[in-house]
Amino acid sequence: HIIHWLDSGPTDLWNLCLLCSAHHHIVHDGGWRLRHLDPLSEQGTGNGLIGFTDPQGRNHEPNDVTDDNPEIGGA
Repeated sequence: HIIHWLDSGPTDLWNLCLLCSAHHHIVHDGGWRLRHLDPLSEQGTGNGLIGFTDPQGRNHEPNDVTDDNPEIGGA
């Protein structure tokens, strides 16, 4: 869950993020948090991009996600 279910986060597709077991435990047990980068994602219509906030409060966001970025499979 991006908005944790303990914080009344629904189990709806827009509020889910696929993580491997290790990263799932880091998020839930290690003090990291997930957040939507596009507020419309919480209505199910945004771009779905997710950022992470580490235990020190620093934000970590994905690199450029344009189609021109070959590192993420772009053209």
